[in-house]
Amino acid sequence: MFKIGLAEDDEKIAALIKSGLEEHQYHVTPIHDGSLALAEFKDHEYDLVILDIMMPGLNGIEVCRQLRAKNKDLPILMLTALGSIEDKVTGLSSGADDYLLKPFHFRELLARLEALLRRNNKNFAPHNILNFADITMDTYSKSVERAKHSN
Repeated sequence: MFKIGLAEDDEKIAALIKSGLEEHQYHVTPIHDGSLALAEFKDHEYDLVILDIMMPGLNGIEVCRQLRAKNKDLPILMLTALGSIEDKVTGLSSGADDYLLKPFHFRELLARLEALLRRNNKNFAPHNILNFADITMDTYSKSVERAKHSN
């Protein structure tokens, strides 16, 4: 189970993201303040961080800069309503690996998270792949393999 840090000041959005990601077997820690998020993400290990930009305390850009200075490999996704070219360039230049605008489709958020996790984790399996012993089942394509033989 991957551990995701979520810095989002809108508690309703944070609850929806947390619920959706937990349905896909991710463990999500939501934090509603940039300063508290920075302290949490520096003190505890996360597989990926999702950052809003406009938050109380520190904004997401500054949180991203400080996290990136501490950990070059941590995948960071900016999830924000700020959508100008300058906003996107600033977010990516601060160290974010990806930038997604609100409102967003949950499936797109999930696909972007999986892409970021795939880059940094050799053992990553998408949420639709289930493994047990020598059996692999893809719930999306509805296919099953046993010892590398398709059924």
